[in-house]
This record gives sequence, C-alpha cells and structure tokens, in this order.
Amino acid sequence: MGSSERRARAKVALRQQILDAARDLFVRDGYDAVSMRRIAARIEYSPTAIYLHFPDKQSILTALCDETFEKLSMRLATHFARNTDPLSRLRDGLRLYVDFGLAHPHHYTVSFLLKSRDERTDPTAGHRAFAFLQAAVAGAMAGGAIRTGDVETTSQALWAACHGLVALLIMVPEHRFTFVPADRLISHTIDTLIAGLQASAAWPVPSNAAARTGAGRGSKPKSAGAATAAANGRASKRTPSTARKRR
Repeated sequence: MGSSERRARAKVALRQQILDAARDLFVRDGYDAVSMRRIAARIEYSPTAIYLHFPDKQSILTALCDETFEKLSMRLATHFARNTDPLSRLRDGLRLYVDFGLAHPHHYTVSFLLKSRDERTDPTAGHRAFAFLQAAVAGAMAGGAIRTGDVETTSQALWAACHGLVALLIMVPEHRFTFVPADRLISHTIDTLIAGLQASAAWPVPSNAAARTGAGRGSKPKSAGAATAAANGRASKRTPSTARKRR
C-alpha cells in the first residue's frame, strides 16, 4: 500500500470518526448544545482537523442524515430485489423500516427526531428511501392487494404510522410506559394497517380522489404506475448491499 493510499484511508476513517462522535453527542445533549470544538474534543483532535472535512455543524448533521437514508435505501433495494409479490413487498417493507429504526436508534434519532435544519430543496437521500414505499404502495394497488387510490396519501399515512411506532419505542423509557413485547406490537400495528387497506379494497374510489395529493402544495397526484416506475428506476441504480449487523 502506497503512502497516498494510506493517507486517503486515514482521511475516510477520520471523517467517519467525526460523524460517529457527532451523532452520539447530538443524541445525548441535543444539536444546539454541541459545538465543533466539543466534537473535536470527543475524538481527541483539534477543531482545525474537523474543519478540513466539514465547514460547519449543519454540514455534519446533513451528512449524518444522508448516511442513515443511504443505509435504509440499500436495505430496501435488497428487499425489492428479493421479493416480487406486491403485498409482501409492502408488508415486509414496513417491517424492515421499523426494524431498521430500532436497530439504529441513534441514527434514527438524529435523522428523524431532531429539529430539521436541512434547507435543501433538491431530492435527497431521504426522498429516495421514501420512493421505495411509494413503489410498494403503487404495486399493491396495481395488483389489487389494497384499495386503489392516491399513492402519495397512502404512502405518507403508512410512513406516519410506522414512524410514530419507532419514535415511541425509542423515546419512551420503560419506567414511563409498559409496552407489550416489541415484536408483538410491531406485527399487530403493521397487520392492522394492511388489513385496513385490504378491507377497503372493494370500496368505491371517491370522485374527487384524483384531485387530491398527499403534498397538498400544487403537485399532481401520482398514479400507481408512475410511482412504481419512478422508484424502480431509482432502485435499479443502487447496488443492493448486505444488511449491516444490528447494533
């Protein structure tokens, strides 16, 4: 190994050290209480070393969020590649999301539970991860497994439910509330969500369903076929990776 390669590896390793230290501090003390100097002290480097990798604290938080969403996207890409049944893709994809959040509570907390300061308007890694859920919903609708309706609204409703479950299990300590065993609660929640969509599969679609959007900000409703094509296009560009070990 040449000296240039060693320096490149050391640079990558230091960048990851910075991210790992910042993540732990953000979760423990809150974003506003953490400074670049404190992150540097945590890894026993000078603040100057951190500024060589990140211009400010916000850029570290953004990198942490992107790291989480990239990991989640890779898990979902692998799931999509291995499952072709529309209902299985949806049901098991929701379970994968919940399990991922609980296996990486610090990643999830930083990415979803801290106040967002990401002002980017272009599609981010988070949007790419959400596209897998949109594709799963669209596929289940197209296959007749659940009610045909607005893909965006249904996708956001499912995400909201699963996110709430993950957030509760991460944030609420055992002494404050006694949950039933996590596996039972997760399975029951997802089963209830899917059963509700299946029970309504025979319901007539409201006449104004086509005019409604999940975003409600002027965007056009996304059809099942369009959502599937969009997410599959994104997924095809990503190489499925082996799921990392649970922490």
